[in-house]
Amino acid sequence: MFFLLLVMIFLHVLLSMQTHWYGWLTDAVIIAIICIFTPIAPLRAVLAGFFQMIMLNSNAVLHAGEQDFTPLLLFLSYRACRSGAG
Repeated sequence: MFFLLLVMIFLHVLLSMQTHWYGWLTDAVIIAIICIFTPIAPLRAVLAGFFQMIMLNSNAVLHAGEQDFTPLLLFLSYRACRSGAG
């Protein structure tokens, strides 16, 4: 249940940025990471390790900290860009 709340927060922040330039920049960075990391085998292993850490981590403390830190980092970057834009 807590994971779904974090996913909703992540999607809300990501979608609320779409009307600003930094929302489009975030989309471009996410797409570039996936497009660059997927065809190159060593980088594909790094990307797979990252997604495995996010979704299938057996260490509860690391998993909870990472699940809290990722949306928090995105939210803080959103707030920093928002305060600088206005």
